[in-house]
Amino acid sequence: MFEYKIYKKYANLQIPEDIQIYDVPITFRDNEEYIHTTESGFQNKKILVLIHGYGWNGVCFYKMLPQLSKNFHIYCIDLLGLGLSSHP
Repeated sequence: MFEYKIYKKYANLQIPEDIQIYDVPITFRDNEEYIHTTESGFQNKKILVLIHGYGWNGVCFYKMLPQLSKNFHIYCIDLLGLGLSSHP
């Protein structure tokens, strides 16, 4: 829920409740890190993975998520070292 408040306050984004935001743990160079992930469109079988470009983060897709979620099961990730993922 913390991310929902941050996005609303700083980016003026309304995050629908059917969008889940969580961190996926990974091991990178023998260290525990995490990949920040947003997931939506659970009812759909087709999967769409959204990966941002360098210098951006998954928030750049948030305004598109409600529309894309009507047809796809969406995974939107922040690359390691960018956005809200770990910065090793």
